[in-house]
Amino acid sequence: MITLEWSNSLNKYMKILKQLFNYIFWAIISMFFSLGYVRIILGSKVEETTKLNQFYNWIYDLVIVYVVPIIGGIITVSFILTDMLYLRKKLQNKSKTEKFLTRLTAMLILTIVIGALHYFLEKVIDVI
Repeated sequence: MITLEWSNSLNKYMKILKQLFNYIFWAIISMFFSLGYVRIILGSKVEETTKLNQFYNWIYDLVIVYVVPIIGGIITVSFILTDMLYLRKKLQNKSKTEKFLTRLTAMLILTIVIGALHYFLEKVIDVI
């Protein structure tokens, strides 16, 4: 009886740990998506021929370091909530490949929506 309870407890913790690593993986993917979004908004670096260009590149790197984690965190939280409240129920009887592609598509859609919202708030309304 004791080993059965211990085994059930261990299975429960392993399931939680697996889900945690799964969401860490998706958080890393969202950081790459947010890096891509910020690179599209900022454009490429300029050639370092003058001190002004070196300063511009320093500001560029600083923006990448500060903005990417914020946007990536927003995308990650939105994705986790979407996954917990909607996707998990809809993808119960699907294959692993179908689940992965659906979640990747959902994250891409969330990235586009959050990027558009960020652009709207920053450029159009001038709140950010």
